[in-house]
Amino acid sequence: MDAETLTFPKGGIDVNESKELTEKYPIETMLLPSEVHILLNQHFGAPGKPLVKKNI
Repeated sequence: MDAETLTFPKGGIDVNESKELTEKYPIETMLLPSEVHILLNQHFGAPGKPLVKKNI
């Protein structure tokens, strides 16, 4: 495979929005969680480095 076949065409891709299952429901506000986990592992390459510190 050459590199040209591994990339998206200029302008990106057009993804089907598939809103049929939820289009008749209103948007709801989600409550804030007491704890959040942000995973910094990646599929390949160096691990991500956090730019903020824990608030303990």
